Amino acid sequence: MTNFTHLEMHQDHQHWLGDASLWFDEIELWKQGSQAALDDLVRLEKTLRGTVQAIERHEHAVREHVQTIKRHEHAVGDFEKSGAGDDIHLLGLAKRHKDESSTHAQMRQAHERQKKAFYTLMAHWDALLKQVAKPM
Repeated sequence: MTNFTHLEMHQDHQHWLGDASLWFDEIELWKQGSQAALDDLVRLEKTLRGTVQAIERHEHAVREHVQTIKRHEHAVGDFEKSGAGDDIHLLGLAKRHKDESSTHAQMRQAHERQKKAFYTLMAHWDALLKQVAKPM
């Protein structure tokens, strides 16, 4: 058993109270930081909802693109069924096809950008959730 003098006990108490004072200061900072993070959650949710809306807009654009492709494919089929047809009609189909080719390339690029952004977001989201879910 260790014997402490009253002076040593007073010194320990003063030191410990100093520690506790620092701890209260740090706890206050943590509370403020946590509250700021809660406030950021509102921004984060808004951003994520914007991402969902962007995905839905992209889906709509892809659906419209598919319908355009199908209409053009049908028009080309009709041209073939009608026989040789006239060259002006074929030139019109070819011009539409060239435009669709350009549009399709743009859609491919947009899709790749959307995919990269989504998977990057989800990777960060997953890492954040794993970190936040760790017990303190």
